[in-house]
Amino acid sequence: MNGLFQYVILVIKGKGKFGYLSGVISTSPMDTTDYQTYQTWEAENSIVMSWLINSMEPKIGQTYLFYKIAKEVCKIVQEIYFDLENIAKYFEIWSTFRTT
Repeated sequence: MNGLFQYVILVIKGKGKFGYLSGVISTSPMDTTDYQTYQTWEAENSIVMSWLINSMEPKIGQTYLFYKIAKEVCKIVQEIYFDLENIAKYFEIWSTFRTT
């Protein structure tokens, strides 16, 4: 696994939100009768998505604005940029990852 990717994972883990990327936290508890559970999931998923998208160049980040789940954004970015031919672009996207 790429060192830069590992750094991004550490930041997200440090914020306690890695489950939204790994799938440990349900992709969407929309079927729950507990409205508060859904509201919490939606808010935290949105936070993780905003960290991911804001860490990208605006032109690239706009592509991911219409995804609903942070895990999808992470998966697609990995598929597109996580190979040796595109490692420079991948680094460019993730190098500005914000820790806020």
